[in-house]
Amino acid sequence: MRKRYRYYSEAPDGAVRYADIQHDPWPLYDANVKIVENTLFEANGFPTPDLNPIYLYSPGVKTIASKNKRLTSSLP
Repeated sequence: MRKRYRYYSEAPDGAVRYADIQHDPWPLYDANVKIVENTLFEANGFPTPDLNPIYLYSPGVKTIASKNKRLTSSLP
């Protein structure tokens, strides 16, 4: 079963653009990771979790993306 998603990006002129994407589910495999320093949570204003992380790896999937379009708002 293909999943349907959308991604958003900002164009050089500041406009928000999007494209619809489709792909099969990501295959996930256990991974071994050694982290020396992790500042991701702190840098984004979140507390560092107390739980042990789960590490997974995916070799990727083939993705189909539509032509990107300018996002327009229906708000006044």
